[in-house]
Amino acid sequence: MKRSVVLILLLLIFPIISAVEFDMKEEFSQGETLMAKVSGNFLLPLQKNNVFFYREHVRIPLEYDIKKIDEDYYIYALLLGKEPKNYSIALENVRYMKGGEMSEENIIRNFTINNQTADFSINPGFASGTEFSITVQNLQDNKITIEVKTKESTNISGGTYQESIILKSGQEKNIDFVFEVQEPVFKIIELSTENLNYEILASIPATEIQKEEVFKFEPQTLIISAPTDSETEKTIYLYNTGDEELTDIIISLSNSLENYVTISEESIDKLDANSNMPIELIFSSEEEFELEGHIKAKKGEDIIYAPISIKFLADYIPTEEPPQNYTTKTCAEMGYSICKTNEECSSSNVVYAKDDVCCIGTCKTKETTSTGKIIGIVILIIIIVAGIWFYKKKYKKAKKPVNLLKIAKTKKK
Repeated sequence: MKRSVVLILLLLIFPIISAVEFDMKEEFSQGETLMAKVSGNFLLPLQKNNVFFYREHVRIPLEYDIKKIDEDYYIYALLLGKEPKNYSIALENVRYMKGGEMSEENIIRNFTINNQTADFSINPGFASGTEFSITVQNLQDNKITIEVKTKESTNISGGTYQESIILKSGQEKNIDFVFEVQEPVFKIIELSTENLNYEILASIPATEIQKEEVFKFEPQTLIISAPTDSETEKTIYLYNTGDEELTDIIISLSNSLENYVTISEESIDKLDANSNMPIELIFSSEEEFELEGHIKAKKGEDIIYAPISIKFLADYIPTEEPPQNYTTKTCAEMGYSICKTNEECSSSNVVYAKDDVCCIGTCKTKETTSTGKIIGIVILIIIIVAGIWFYKKKYKKAKKPVNLLKIAKTKKK
């Protein structure tokens, strides 16, 4: 009897805990930035074109964005200029698990905008990277003070950074953040006044430390377009560029890719010095959408990533690509160079050799383009052109010299 009761309770609870959770306020002030967190077992990743906003039953335009951070989706929308009324946000054309069944029902949450004006707005409502900015604007008729704090997402009580920002009425300000962390972390950035509080989740990757590479992926980034009606195969190479063999390397994909990408190797027992291991990746999907993630290799405390960006397209016809040049010889044996980190190959042709990627050409120091220099050159050109135009216009319209003798003769007549 007790077992039957427990089973019935589990069956009743399971659909509740498995359905989509939509964490969002029900009421916002005018100009406030809407922020929402969506959690659920989505069969297809949520995209920006799945999010819609309505005023009562009329669809309205809003500036907004959505991003997957860790296992949840975060949405923000700017409500500036929207009048006090009843609104709703809807996730449409989605597929997700509701209990033990798949559901395609639209997910809708209602909210209202009241008659009060928010102290300030923010943009964006989430962040990622080691360097980024958040724009705040004072929406009040008087100056306000915004308290800025950052803290670890796992340590809500411990602030690690704090400052105060004073804004005049209508003033906007970019708050810049720079983080240096040894391991990827999640930070919560808290922006608050006496009347309003925002908590912004920031995904902070590990800061790149310039050191001799022990192992690396080649190519270092994969950008792929793939058809929805067949499988697409790509090869990525894991190189051991050191002088000692590596053991017990774990290969894995980010969670966002697991349902759409399979890999040929999940672990490498041994990778000899100055050698590589090809890893086959197979991409497949029945639906049309875009996806981002990464492949990761972990050896002890050393971790490397290669970003992967996929665009699944219906009726996509892949263009014929030249086969990758692969050889079991070393670059030195073939007489080719290996470019350093601060160098680039003069040719687009490379060879995936035993020890590294060989440059079929010459290695040149990477040229860094300065935006300031380009702007300066453009301004200089504009000044020169304007000067030439002014000079021609001035002297073309210049009056002829006055003939005093002719004027004197005219007066005598």
